[in-house]
Amino acid sequence: MRHTTEEDVSFLHPAPPGFVAFSEIADPLVSHVGPMYQRLDDTGERIGAFFVTARHLDQTGGSVLHEGMLLLAADLFLGLTAFGASQGRRCVTLGLNASRLGVARLGDLVEIRPRIDGVAPSIIQASARISTHAGIIMNISSHWKILGAS
Repeated sequence: MRHTTEEDVSFLHPAPPGFVAFSEIADPLVSHVGPMYQRLDDTGERIGAFFVTARHLDQTGGSVLHEGMLLLAADLFLGLTAFGASQGRRCVTLGLNASRLGVARLGDLVEIRPRIDGVAPSIIQASARISTHAGIIMNISSHWKILGAS
C-alpha cells in the first residue's frame, strides 16, 4: 500500500487491511511517532506496522525514512515479543544490531516481523525483518535481559 501525499496526515490514515491500531502500552515516545499498527499472522506471530510520514524522514535524504525510526519501531515490537517469550516478565534491551538493506519512502507502509531465536534463563535473543512493498529494508538482531532473572 502506498500513500503519495507530501502532507503529514499520519493520524488520518486508516489502519492497513488486517491491522488494528496499536494501543498495548502507553509509551510517550510512541505517541510522538505513531500511530503504530499490529496484527497476528496465520501462525499467531505479531506483525507491527506504520506509515512513513513527513515527520519520519531523514532531513538529508529528501523522501527517505530516517533509520532511527526503523530502530525505534523494531525495538518496540521486539520488546513486546521478548515480553511474551519471558512469560510476562519485564525485559530491557541489551543490544540491537542492524543491517540496512534498502530504504522506505514517504507514504510507504513499513512492516516489522519480530521472532524469538532463543531463550535462556535470563537472556532472550530475538530478530526482526523490516520490509515495505519493495522488499526487505533492514534486518535486526537483538538481546534482551529478563529483569529479576539470574
